[in-house]
Amino acid sequence: MRLDSEKITRIYNHIIDDSSKEIFEKRIIYGLTNGSISVMKDLASANKAVKEFFDWLENEGDIYIYGCGYRGKQLVSFYPEYNWRGFIDKAPKDGIILDLPVISTEEYFEKKCDSKIVISSRLYHKEMYETLVSGGVSEANIFNYGELLEKLLHDQYFDLEQLDLKEEYFVDLGCWDAFTDLELKRRIGDNLKHVLAFEPDYNQLDICKQNLAEHSINSTLIDKGAWSSETNLRFFVNGTMFTESSEGEFEIPVTTVDSIVGDDNVTYIKMDIEGSELEAIRGCEKIIKEQHPKLAICVYHKMEDVQEIPTLILDYYEGYDLYFRHYSPFDVETVMYAIPRKE
Repeated sequence: MRLDSEKITRIYNHIIDDSSKEIFEKRIIYGLTNGSISVMKDLASANKAVKEFFDWLENEGDIYIYGCGYRGKQLVSFYPEYNWRGFIDKAPKDGIILDLPVISTEEYFEKKCDSKIVISSRLYHKEMYETLVSGGVSEANIFNYGELLEKLLHDQYFDLEQLDLKEEYFVDLGCWDAFTDLELKRRIGDNLKHVLAFEPDYNQLDICKQNLAEHSINSTLIDKGAWSSETNLRFFVNGTMFTESSEGEFEIPVTTVDSIVGDDNVTYIKMDIEGSELEAIRGCEKIIKEQHPKLAICVYHKMEDVQEIPTLILDYYEGYDLYFRHYSPFDVETVMYAIPRKE
């Protein structure tokens, strides 16, 4: 990552609060250190709820991970300094994971251990919590990491007080399953006037349509990606991540937000599009310059995003105040908010 001191100074002068300055600085340092794990932890700790989780892990005592899925393995892999002693699973399929033993819940209960337990599943954390408590585990020895992840997921794009959500025309770039739109509907109800959602993955379109319809959200679903021009691009696809490349295996139609919106009055734009954010912003140039909508843009997919994305937005409209928030125990889910200054 190559820093431009003029860009950094300009961005910094538009950042309003100390929390945002801290996250911006740590994001820059993370890029300069080529993804240092210690810097990543400092970055993640800027989120108060994540910091409380790390503090809990640092207390004395052995720690077991309840659940053998990806999220628990991720914790052990990225943060080996904690006192991990094993995995607990209802029906273990493996005896060893990441050099740690795997035991059943029944075996753990029989041992009457006094260890700490991290619940690692986001989808089943409530049931897992009840299993542990009913099995005699003290609530003080349980950290519901799945509940933490759920909280972060719901907070992202909406917990900044300065958003001042009222009647909203919401543009969702990276709709996926319409979760963000449903969360906004939950928060402001009928004040959500319209959702313009972009989702180029044909496997997800029916899910988006169903979820939007079931929650009676007035919406328009665009089966294209957001970009700086109308064209077709090739992408590599890895799970939920699309990476643009001329050698990509999939061709995806893309278009500009400006060309779709027309004369509609947009109030809020969210972008989480796997590294295509900068090009998509170029495709929002007219809207940003003329309407100054609120913006929530992911700035973590590429190291340079934290510098280049705010710079481009300020090029289009200098009257934005900038805020940064982080929503993960790892290096992902850093969001930059741009809020137009009140005249």
